[in-house]
Amino acid sequence: MTKSNLTIRSQSGKPDETTVKSGNTTASVISIHADNVTISGIRAIGASGSGYSGIYLSGCNNCMIENNKLANNGRGIYLESSRKCIISNNIVTGNRVYGIIFASSSGNTISGNTAYNSSRGIYLGSSDYNTISGNNVTFNSYLGFFECSLCDYNIVYNNYFNNTNITVKSGIGNSYNTTKTAGTNIIGGSYIGGNYWGKPDGTGFSDKAVDKDGDGISDSPYNLPGDSTYMDYLPLAYPSSLSEPILPVADFSSNVTSGNAPLEVSFADKSMGTPTSWNWDFGDGTNSQVRNPVHVYPLPGNYTVNLTVNNENGTNSKTDMISVLEAEIENKMFPLSDFGTNATQGSAPLTIQFTDLSQNAVSWSWDFDNNGQPDSTVQNPVYVYENPGDYTVRLTVSNENGTNSKTLEIKVHETENKDLPVADFEINVTDGYAPLPVLFTDRSQNTVEIGWDFDNDGKADVNSNTVVYVYTFPGTYTVNLIATNANGTASKTATITALQESSSGGSSGGSSKSSGGSSGGGGGGSPEPARNVEVKELSQVFIANGRAVKFEFTKNATCVVYVGFDAVKNAGKTTTIVEQLKNKSALVSSLPDDEVYKSFNVWVGNSGYATSKNIEKPVVCFRINKNWIEDKAIDKNSVILNRYSNEKWEQLPAGLAGEDENYLYFITEVPGYGSFAITGQAVQQIKTESSEMPAEERSTGQIQPEKNEAQQAKPDKKGGNNVLLGTGIAVGILGIMGLMLRSMKK
Repeated sequence: MTKSNLTIRSQSGKPDETTVKSGNTTASVISIHADNVTISGIRAIGASGSGYSGIYLSGCNNCMIENNKLANNGRGIYLESSRKCIISNNIVTGNRVYGIIFASSSGNTISGNTAYNSSRGIYLGSSDYNTISGNNVTFNSYLGFFECSLCDYNIVYNNYFNNTNITVKSGIGNSYNTTKTAGTNIIGGSYIGGNYWGKPDGTGFSDKAVDKDGDGISDSPYNLPGDSTYMDYLPLAYPSSLSEPILPVADFSSNVTSGNAPLEVSFADKSMGTPTSWNWDFGDGTNSQVRNPVHVYPLPGNYTVNLTVNNENGTNSKTDMISVLEAEIENKMFPLSDFGTNATQGSAPLTIQFTDLSQNAVSWSWDFDNNGQPDSTVQNPVYVYENPGDYTVRLTVSNENGTNSKTLEIKVHETENKDLPVADFEINVTDGYAPLPVLFTDRSQNTVEIGWDFDNDGKADVNSNTVVYVYTFPGTYTVNLIATNANGTASKTATITALQESSSGGSSGGSSKSSGGSSGGGGGGSPEPARNVEVKELSQVFIANGRAVKFEFTKNATCVVYVGFDAVKNAGKTTTIVEQLKNKSALVSSLPDDEVYKSFNVWVGNSGYATSKNIEKPVVCFRINKNWIEDKAIDKNSVILNRYSNEKWEQLPAGLAGEDENYLYFITEVPGYGSFAITGQAVQQIKTESSEMPAEERSTGQIQPEKNEAQQAKPDKKGGNNVLLGTGIAVGILGIMGLMLRSMKK
């Protein structure tokens, strides 16, 4: 439960009338992870696993657990990392490991509770400033009260402890009595001071303490056991002339706890304290006042049996569970042996996991080498064949009706020579100014799979052979390459240093770098040599899942206007770098065939992010100077954005998106980012290619895109498209004439 400010209570307010049972022995009945929650008037049972609780509070503040009954759980009430909670007037009984346990909890109050017949009554671990008072803690089998050495400033007073053992370690500032104050204490004395320290056999300190003045306080202090120096300076005791009242303690056993319907169960009373009456509630709507009754459960189900005993000094109860199964079917179920393995052959030493698939089996006998001697009785064993050879495995299963066997052949070969992987890689730079792109190239041997961990967080960021990773922030990073194959794992590390560049301008042609700015050099650890970078520009955007992302390059330093995509995964603040190159990129083998306008690189964040798993619908918007179109006699409808991938150029259609006085603007959908080249074809070249095309191959479909893209261009004013088209034709004609004149001169 994670909702705060709730109250959970039964309608009657009586715990025995409202039972909440765990659906699984390994799940707490009620788990609270909230503040200001009240739980009252319920009985929580069934979380019998040692690590599970009737009521579990984790990280809670100002919660109240009152007037509840916690029975037959691993832990009755468990507070972990909780503050200012009140645990009061609860009955905690028959819990497997702990009655009430505090762990790393402070400022809480435990008062008026009854904790008995558990392994431990009240247990404090690493908890401070808690108050424990007015509790009856009795007949707990292992420890009545425990306080570890990491518990400080707790106060424990006016409690009735009647257990075999208690242990108090040496914390700081703890107290085991309050100032002597007039008032009725927990054993009926006239003063409140310390605690009653008794034992069930009557040999406890308070059992034998002397109180000559009859004030309910022992005449001598009590040195607490458990290797501490603490003392209860005002331990409670009965006046020497009075005897301690004996309270009843309910206990019973049964000849069976489960069986098929109809199930006859004999209950035997084992209560202590000389009870004078017994009241049995068998959980099926019937009762008995007989001390040792016999009861028949006719129907299947789970029944909670409750025994309540009384004497002149009080009342006590105990519960237990009876499980009644469906009636037995007379048809006998014979066992059927079957099993599977993770392997049936391999090289020595060969480890085999055997998995039992038998039916109706209650016992298993494995003979791994068929020598007639059982090697294991585990249901699903693991066996190692150390030596080569042929082995016959036999599984024999049995139940009350018979036995059955199955065999399987295992072949163990001679040990093979195993080639282990060798991790190795190259890097183009080990230090530079942030943001620092670094090119990593895998050189590993004998590998099936590799994984790069660039920030040493123990998780693989990418598994490509060649990776560009951008270290956005200054710092020293350890990159780790992990190489694996079927025979093992190997790794290699290197150190990358991303520097913080001074904000002041430098000399000797240095340039200041900042988010969104531009620079004339490649530097900074880019895979592209600095001498080949004409200009570069950076843009930073915060990437969030489900948002459209657009890196705009507002300095207009390069031919790229913006880079955009839809984010599928959060990446936070991310840097994208565009490098416009002087010549062909050093990362490609050659230029595309057509006329090249510009070559450029796009690095989006780190190489491990900009993949189809993390982004969708990636685009690049770029611009071309109209002067180049005119000078080269380029048909604008032939403009292509080329992307270098798998050692070849991939041509990507470019859609004309608009124009201004100086530039044409294009948008291209791209499969990813990396090295690009913008190309176009001269008008003469296009006409030559068209004239060489057989007539039957020329169709309206092949020239239609020119018309469509011309229609898509956004006109600056009415009739603008026609003007642009006329200009394109004129430029084409001039280009052809120029080429003819040049040929004539030659």
